[in-house]
Amino acid sequence: MIDRGDLHIFCDASQKAFGAVAYVVSDGAALLTSKCKVAPLKTRSLPQLELTAFLVGARLLHHVVSTLTGVDWGKFYLWTDNEASLQWVRNNRSEIVYVKNRVAEILRVKDRYRFRTLHVCSKDNPADKLSRGVSLSSQMEDELWWHGPQWLGDVVS
Repeated sequence: MIDRGDLHIFCDASQKAFGAVAYVVSDGAALLTSKCKVAPLKTRSLPQLELTAFLVGARLLHHVVSTLTGVDWGKFYLWTDNEASLQWVRNNRSEIVYVKNRVAEILRVKDRYRFRTLHVCSKDNPADKLSRGVSLSSQMEDELWWHGPQWLGDVVS
């Protein structure tokens, strides 16, 4: 059982799939849950798909916090390896309807939970495994998947 912890959610997308993976950081970091979806048939740019993955991450944050009500949550973090989607959320200035709608929903979640939006390099992004696909046998032995990047337990506001 989790008494207190920070929630870190990593997001990623490719032309095949997109998703988010959540870790609780208390005494170390541990995989909590993940959500993955197949990319839409309608062609979208990679930054738009990355923004959609970011939205999945925001929705996952809301789901985790509203489901695990007995946890004394510390801080919330959403991580992406895509600078374009990060800037769309931070600046909220795009005129593209697809982008505006997703940013608006992300910002509603951000207003409620006050999460930080941060950049992570691709090699440290465990959500990359959701968007690229990996074999079950390699996933079972993967420390990045089960515990996030090695530095995750050291993240301080």
